[in-house]
Amino acid sequence: MRDELLPLVGKPVMVVGRLTAKETQGKQLKACIKSPKIYKWSRFETLDQIKTQRPVKTDHLWVHAQLSSSIGGPEDAMFANIRIFGHMGYYTRANGSTDIGLMWTPCVNSVGQQIQFFYLTHK
Repeated sequence: MRDELLPLVGKPVMVVGRLTAKETQGKQLKACIKSPKIYKWSRFETLDQIKTQRPVKTDHLWVHAQLSSSIGGPEDAMFANIRIFGHMGYYTRANGSTDIGLMWTPCVNSVGQQIQFFYLTHK
């Protein structure tokens, strides 16, 4: 387990990094972000304010999400620089050990009179 992520467990975050792997299994999405920069997120701060923080860095981070027909599947291209929001939490690896990953949280963007849900978004 990566100790540098422990202070962020259960907290909302914004992650910026490069999408290097993704797979769907039924209604589950797993994606790997290489060299992520992990920022504490607050709905009271703009993206520019959030990016002034000193990010937590690690070699990679697994993203875990539930897909639904109203949100859709993963649409970003492999090796794209992405920005994703969620909260840090524990998950169990295939070998039974525990690690910390990002549990994706849908974000809402209001555009005119439309509300859009998004997750893997290009920087």
